[in-house]
Amino acid sequence: MIDIIGDNLISFRDVPSLLPRRPNGKKLHLSVIYRWAKKGIKGTTLEFTKVGGTMYTSTRALQKFSEQLATSSNHTNTCLPQLARTRQAEINRAATAVRKELTLD
Repeated sequence: MIDIIGDNLISFRDVPSLLPRRPNGKKLHLSVIYRWAKKGIKGTTLEFTKVGGTMYTSTRALQKFSEQLATSSNHTNTCLPQLARTRQAEINRAATAVRKELTLD
């Protein structure tokens, strides 16, 4: 939870200029910050507070959000070999069906 007294509040408008630029050199769009707060990524949302109609987050909240995403992506990567095997099985079935249709088998 964001502490409006103790945390260094950052308006959503200022967040893109604090974060690294994307690989193409552009800043993150402001709408990305709103999506992180409202919808999140992989079940992780950016903490925020609203004061007088302006939405704020904090450097601590950005750090926590980043760390949670890094941790969740490590767990997601353990599923990749299974996904690759599943995809390869689909490819093999499709190739067999094509060979059968073309009477190559």
